[in-house]
Amino acid sequence: MADLEPNFWIDVEGDVVAQLVDHIVLLAFESQVLFAERFGGVAWEGDLTEPPTFTFHTDPPARFAPSFVGSTSADGSWMWGWHNINQFAEPVVAIANTVHGNGEQLGIAELTTALQPLDAEARAAQGLPVRTDVATQYVLLTQALSLDPAPVWFRSFGESADDQATFILRNDADFALPPARSLSVNRTLTEGLSSGMMTDHVLAVHSYAARREGIVLDRADADCYELRCADGTVIVRFDDLRRISAIESTVGPESVGPETVGAEWSDG
Repeated sequence: MADLEPNFWIDVEGDVVAQLVDHIVLLAFESQVLFAERFGGVAWEGDLTEPPTFTFHTDPPARFAPSFVGSTSADGSWMWGWHNINQFAEPVVAIANTVHGNGEQLGIAELTTALQPLDAEARAAQGLPVRTDVATQYVLLTQALSLDPAPVWFRSFGESADDQATFILRNDADFALPPARSLSVNRTLTEGLSSGMMTDHVLAVHSYAARREGIVLDRADADCYELRCADGTVIVRFDDLRRISAIESTVGPESVGPETVGAEWSDG
């Protein structure tokens, strides 16, 4: 399975795009919140010559290595970064090339079609899967393949709000998630569930716990995961369709029972 092994649990007979999104969506959302808190509204500049760098003018400045994922345009289309019509340096499109390589090996047309519509009817007419928020799902699957420990994306705008170029940014030295805490884990799970981006909730929670520093995962039984953090435990329960049905938290070693935080979730 080339680049997908040994980092992913993937059923190649299933929807690989959705599975890759599940692998990263929770960690990506948590990282994006922290990135927005630190760099939202900060002046920035990008230099895509070698070495490619995005600089945010904080004090001191923060510099990230950018990887171009792709772009949307006002005509309602998505273009993959590996198509590289701008002739960006190889490091800028390396991860996009990884996406293309996996698409070729696994026969996934939407990963090897350079220019494709976002509209559901137009996608169906071309034999492409219909997806909610195509551009965001493509960014997430690219983040999954990047294996970044704190994956974040950054969108620059062209002449209209629909003209967007999306990059994923990495700076392991200056940007990292703090150790996991039960409240932040609970919030990440709740917000990820509300996003509608999770397909296989068990896979999404398992992958998040495996990648997130400071979480120890225990499987209490077939329908229950316990995500243990330094300050408490987040308990996640699933229904028969592998959907999250409840999220609970216990805080501190002297906690006598689960304190439900937020809503109890069910699609039933």
